[in-house]
Amino acid sequence: MKKSVIFISILFLFVMPVISAVEFDMKTNFSQGETLMAKVSGYFLEPILKENLFFYRGHVRMPMEYDVTKINEEFYIYALLPEKNPNNYSIAIKNIRYMKGSKISEEELTKNFSINENTADFSINPGFVSTKTNYFIEVQNLQENKITIQTNNESVNLKSGEIKKINFEIGDIEQPTLKLVELSTANLKYEIPVYIFIEEISEKKGRGFKLEPSELNISTSTNYNITRMIYLYNAGKETLRNISLSVSDSLKSHITLSIEQVEELEENSSIKIELYIFSDEEEKVQGNIKAKTEDETLLSYSTIFLNFLKDYTPIDEEDEILITKTCSELNGAICNSSEECSISTVETLDELKCCLGTCKKIEESQAGRIIGWGIVIVVAGFLIWFFMKKYKGAKKPIDLLKIAKGKKSTSSHPPEIDKDKKIKAQTRRVVEKPIRQAVNKPVVRIVERPVVREVIKKVFVEKPKEPITGYIGSSNAKKYHKSSCRFSKLIENKYKISNNDIEYFQKQGYKPCKVCLK
Repeated sequence: MKKSVIFISILFLFVMPVISAVEFDMKTNFSQGETLMAKVSGYFLEPILKENLFFYRGHVRMPMEYDVTKINEEFYIYALLPEKNPNNYSIAIKNIRYMKGSKISEEELTKNFSINENTADFSINPGFVSTKTNYFIEVQNLQENKITIQTNNESVNLKSGEIKKINFEIGDIEQPTLKLVELSTANLKYEIPVYIFIEEISEKKGRGFKLEPSELNISTSTNYNITRMIYLYNAGKETLRNISLSVSDSLKSHITLSIEQVEELEENSSIKIELYIFSDEEEKVQGNIKAKTEDETLLSYSTIFLNFLKDYTPIDEEDEILITKTCSELNGAICNSSEECSISTVETLDELKCCLGTCKKIEESQAGRIIGWGIVIVVAGFLIWFFMKKYKGAKKPIDLLKIAKGKKSTSSHPPEIDKDKKIKAQTRRVVEKPIRQAVNKPVVRIVERPVVREVIKKVFVEKPKEPITGYIGSSNAKKYHKSSCRFSKLIENKYKISNNDIEYFQKQGYKPCKVCLK
């Protein structure tokens, strides 16, 4: 009997982790118009997104207004159920990977539920809240009579069909907080998860900074040192000084910071902070990294989730990328080819180089201008020298008439002599005593020289066509892209694999590109 009990206990200890690898927590019976709320817990290698969720009535897919978010390593789902369709339904989570015991599973997760013939007292929207400011929850009375909804602090009266927004204040929160807000009537109660995170950037007096990423999930093996990075970014309009960084008590034995004090951080600039992470035991740890100014007027947090597993091997190196948001979610910008980022860019979830600073137009180099004008001046000077050298020695044409007249004779007549007589005397002297003078004529020799002309012939050589492949994969990143994708051109040749068959990469366990193969 004792052996049987021990055997059953051991079997329970080993089998139970596999059975409870993923927990799908939700009701199985709902009234018409009620808001479905569910919580999914487990170790997911990839986040659950809206496109992973499917709703069915029987075997027919149904349109539904719904959403999903991740809060503290758990995924929350809500959906607005129809009012006039009592039946059996199901919700399925597909195309995901998660740990099932010590193995990776890709099985879809399914949860069945039904909608009965009763009508819910009221519906809510949204079914969860993630905010850093005051917020509201919208409620609608689905009954034909007046109802009263009780909240944590007040009562709200609603007429039949009336829709109201119930406002809530976050109060004085100094660190990220998860709390439940309750809305209820005598027949129905909702517990709405509300995740409140600290305002990352303060616009007060043009001052502000933030830690990026604001949330970091890291899985690694035990007894293995790894290094990760976060960035402290000054988003204000003035230089900040004496910024201190610290980790919460739960992380102190696992994380060491490369920098604990930043003496000066100029406006619109960032600084890299390295995290040295280690644990010798299998465990899950959660905490925060906090940055604050000396007067504590500015605060920023980065929430850290650590999961230490024995003999863990990353499935894909790109899963270790720190940034878990898109560029738009980080309020960043994509600079074009004629612009440059005021700080270093970061890789984001949408695989773009995101600028968290400002995109500035690239100014032309003054050195380039000087060199250009120098070349123009040298060329102009050479042309002027060439033409002057060529035409400088050209002789003036010989005037034979002036040579025939000879030198002017000296007249013995006084200056008052009549000009006509002087001309006649000069004419008579020329006729009576003509002057003969030999003229040396230039000898012109014709030299025949061969004429050489350069004839440029165009020769067209047909280059061998490179084989066209439909897809290109990276053996390092375990991802594949279309050959026309801009990211395929960034793969190093030693990791590049080409194939026309998409199934080749799928069978090898490669992941499709999120840009060209959505």
